[in-house]
Amino acid sequence: MDIPSDVARGGVEMAMLSLITKKVENRKIYIQVLKEYSEKIISIDGIFKSFYEEYVKDNPCKVKKLKNLVIECFNQLNSKIAPELNEEALKRVIQKYEF
Repeated sequence: MDIPSDVARGGVEMAMLSLITKKVENRKIYIQVLKEYSEKIISIDGIFKSFYEEYVKDNPCKVKKLKNLVIECFNQLNSKIAPELNEEALKRVIQKYEF
């Protein structure tokens, strides 16, 4: 995804949300959830600041918002995909996930 940025070369930060699994049964579920959360992240005004240490010190709430959205995204993927794949390991990884 391209995140508008006041400081990045070209005016955008590049970021990617991805998920790696053993098999893909229904790609539409993956795409739908990842797209939804990409749009949520992009919509946060000044979210690019969470990529720069000098901004993080002055405004830690941007990083917190980003972290919360990423965790929320993985939790949603877990609830939709883990039952389909029956992967308990995925559930454990997501539950322990922490920045």
